[in-house]
Amino acid sequence: MVLAACSSPGPGVTPVDGAHVDARLDALAGDAPGDAEIRGREFAYVANYVAGISGFTIGANGQLDAMQPATFEPARHFYAVGAHPSLHALYAAEYTGHAVDAYRIDPETGALAPIGDPIAIAHAAISIAVDPRGRFVYVGDFDDTNLASYSLQTFAIDADGALSAQPVATLARTNAIDVIAAAPGGNIVYSEDASGGIRVYTVEPSGALTEHTDSPFAVQTVASGWLAFHPTKDIVYNARRNLNAFATTPATGALSALAGSPFGAGANADPGEVALAIDPRGRFACAVDMPAGTVTLHALHPDGTIAMPGVTYDAGTFAYSVAIDPDGRFVYVTTDFGNVAEFSVDPGSLALTPLTGSPLVGVVGNAPELVIVRGD
Repeated sequence: MVLAACSSPGPGVTPVDGAHVDARLDALAGDAPGDAEIRGREFAYVANYVAGISGFTIGANGQLDAMQPATFEPARHFYAVGAHPSLHALYAAEYTGHAVDAYRIDPETGALAPIGDPIAIAHAAISIAVDPRGRFVYVGDFDDTNLASYSLQTFAIDADGALSAQPVATLARTNAIDVIAAAPGGNIVYSEDASGGIRVYTVEPSGALTEHTDSPFAVQTVASGWLAFHPTKDIVYNARRNLNAFATTPATGALSALAGSPFGAGANADPGEVALAIDPRGRFACAVDMPAGTVTLHALHPDGTIAMPGVTYDAGTFAYSVAIDPDGRFVYVTTDFGNVAEFSVDPGSLALTPLTGSPLVGVVGNAPELVIVRGD
């Protein structure tokens, strides 16, 4: 199916900043994969704070179709999920159960099956990231009883995707960790907490994390908010109160603001909300504003800087998390009211158009964090 641009956004979705994407976006856009290309199976998983993990298959037209059963582990409370880079495995941070869970993904159907028992930890698990080289899972915990003890824990992953029964490393922290992000090379991990800025760690062969001597970086401009990486450049993006972009030094993880950063107001979002996503082909970024119920698409310049202003679309009341499919053809936004808005991305103008039947109503729980996994 060729997705054509249209001046009208379609039912239920209204560009707040105008009815079309301007010529600047056209000039920065690239070609999208053609219809003749064979798309592998893709699945979407949503961590729900009070309703387990919702699972969907993604059709060739981008539409989500609920798996059967539609929700895995519905009695568990999950704060976040992360996927293994090469194995068919999904990892989840469990809040009330004080655990880290591992699941095997059926590559044909997307169904989840537990890999062993949940790994118990002392406190609630609220953030998670998976090493891009598939060696470790990083988990941030939250002392939900005394509000006094926090840590960043590393669990080893074996050849089958199972987690070590105990953390292989634990780093005490003074605040609960809102966001963990593992840099693409696998040797650097970033985190954010209420103290501000971005903390930078080197990953030792054992999985232990050593904080950079100049960490945290960007204390004046970063107040938590999601972190996302450019697919081909050494750049990390951040969105919450500001929309930021930083050049990274691959060997050390040190950060320096790109020219023009911060570029403007960022995602108005909870501290650990997946409020920012970067196109896998590096053409654009999407940021959600939870109170406004919107998603804004910003083109990325060739040097990775963010084009301003973006184009804003209605995504539904309390828009919560955003994800882009691996080909950069579709954008998905979950809402804290249980809905999912589905958009196609025009390959020329980058305009978003709602898919037929969007939004899906009542298909996810609250605080719904979304991740997309390719099954093949």
